[in-house]
Amino acid sequence: MRSLVTLLCACVLAQQFLFGQNALAASLAKIHQAYRSLRGNPNIEKLVMLDQELRRLLPPAGPFASANDLRPEYEEIGLTRGAFESGILVYSGKLLVDAHKIDPNSPYRSYTLYATVFPDGREDRTAVPSPAAARRYVEEFPDGPFGLEANLALAHFYDDLFKVIQRLVAGARNAKNYKYNCYSRYLSDRPLREQLSLAQQSALSFYRRALAHRPEARNVRESIANLERGSSPGWFFCFD
Repeated sequence: MRSLVTLLCACVLAQQFLFGQNALAASLAKIHQAYRSLRGNPNIEKLVMLDQELRRLLPPAGPFASANDLRPEYEEIGLTRGAFESGILVYSGKLLVDAHKIDPNSPYRSYTLYATVFPDGREDRTAVPSPAAARRYVEEFPDGPFGLEANLALAHFYDDLFKVIQRLVAGARNAKNYKYNCYSRYLSDRPLREQLSLAQQSALSFYRRALAHRPEARNVRESIANLERGSSPGWFFCFD
């Protein structure tokens, strides 16, 4: 009887998965068609709406989705395979970049300004974000639609910078590796231990701001606890 129940549960889960994939494929096709209807007549409001729908459906903001639904023509709306997980379909944020280019001071600036946080306009890659652009966003729109994401970008940036400086302080032989190359421009002439403390406190400050946007975020709480102990496992940006 148990094996039969297990088999039935597996069948139900498989049906739910297939239904979800079919629904995703239909949604992506609809979004792509809507995007193409804007050719020759770009519309910031519609681009923002399509961007929000893609973020709901896909990483980096949405849940994981199979790259089986990727079509070559979907590249024009910013859909690609994951940089390190080719079986995952991800969204780069391209439509928000397009909207911001049309008019950076539109009534939808609280959305489109976030497109400047990642210098290459690709949120699905691991490039280091611009802390200046992220600060500009959270200062201009502290309760904006990307308040959580911008604060997390800053928290993760300073968290990584903390780890780079921590290795320099420890005198690690391999401290000046490719991670150092990514963050060296953000080092100053101040004593390293002072910079270490500043990076740690900055990261904690932005983690707490992110937590204010999403109090139930367990991963943010874990990052805060780790950083308070002076131990931050893993990296957020700058992968080889």
